[in-house]
Amino acid sequence: MPPTLCSNAAGAASPPAATGSLWPPLARAAVAMGVDGLFMVVHPDQEQALSDEPNMVPLHRLELLLTQLVAIRAAVVGGAAVSTL
Repeated sequence: MPPTLCSNAAGAASPPAATGSLWPPLARAAVAMGVDGLFMVVHPDQEQALSDEPNMVPLHRLELLLTQLVAIRAAVVGGAAVSTL
């Protein structure tokens, strides 16, 4: 099974590196190392979220992060970046 990176799924205790501020660089590093799947908690208003607030990627930052991840993936596997955004 390919490796997957999750941000505090189902309210599980998360390691310090999974907190919201460190999630984007952690995701970029994971994709660069070949991780095939990411699970991110995203919310348009992080402070109003009912759960997982500290682990969220703010919605307004998601498009840039996904664009970066797709480009990193393309560099790792070779070939053109393909996005479904």
